[in-house]
Amino acid sequence: MRQTPQDQAPRAGTRPRRHLRWLLPLLGAPVLFVVMIAVVEPISTGAPEDPSLPYALGVLTLIAVTFLAPLALLVTAVVQAARLKREARRRAGRFTRWELAEQERRAQAEASAAATWHQAVGAARAIVHGGRPPALTVWDVVPWHDESFHADVPIGYARYYGTAVQVPQTVAAYAGRPAFVAAGLATTALLDAGARAAALRQAVAQWREHQSVRLVVSDRRLVVQRHGEWLSFDHGGLTAVYPDPDRRGIVCQYRDCAPVMLWGEHAPLVAVVVVAAAYGPQALLQHPAMASIAHGVRASDLPTSPTSRSLET
Repeated sequence: MRQTPQDQAPRAGTRPRRHLRWLLPLLGAPVLFVVMIAVVEPISTGAPEDPSLPYALGVLTLIAVTFLAPLALLVTAVVQAARLKREARRRAGRFTRWELAEQERRAQAEASAAATWHQAVGAARAIVHGGRPPALTVWDVVPWHDESFHADVPIGYARYYGTAVQVPQTVAAYAGRPAFVAAGLATTALLDAGARAAALRQAVAQWREHQSVRLVVSDRRLVVQRHGEWLSFDHGGLTAVYPDPDRRGIVCQYRDCAPVMLWGEHAPLVAVVVVAAAYGPQALLQHPAMASIAHGVRASDLPTSPTSRSLET
């Protein structure tokens, strides 16, 4: 649609306002410097021969402000001018090599996230309709009887547990004057208190072992490769599941081991498989945290109307 002069007027009027972001600090710097010189000069020339400490500190503060405040305004003007120039360059479609690489990286990340989300919705749709997600072969994990692998992906991994720590205690002997001994004992007590507090913080139950791992997802378990070791988490040992596919995460609690947190773009698929194994296929449509997945399943099940077909063609 062609723009009228009235439509273009507001845009043209915004250009001077944008330049005020660097023009005002640039003009204000010399003005502020002259004003501060006019304020400081009579104060410094009329200072008493033996000024008090507060008076001297006040004069030094004014002198510092005289030079630093205009300098801060000049730096602000340079920064704002550079930002305005960068915005104009980007509006004109001119990007640096780094910006183009960053745009490509973001586009690839968004495309990958969309693909993994559609994969999770497709797996949920298959499970809800009585089927299974697409199976794959994982040669370095021995399958259980009648077990089907559905994903072999990288994912974020952490465990929640506390540790037993030994509180360190410094043993030191001091000799000499009483003041020296008292200072040494006080220093030792402070060091011990800090070490004790750090040890107690470390012992508290918290999320640990944050790392990226390889995850194999099956209809019977989750298999994690951590530091070259395979850890198996059986769906039958679940005591609680906290899926959060919208934020790409899931937390699983088990009977015989510490809770597991998984996160990343493949977490929605993990949530689909785990929730279906723990609560049954219909839970994918009923679980409150799986509402986005359920919406995708229902939307894909809707028949295509003649109107929508004509629009697509």
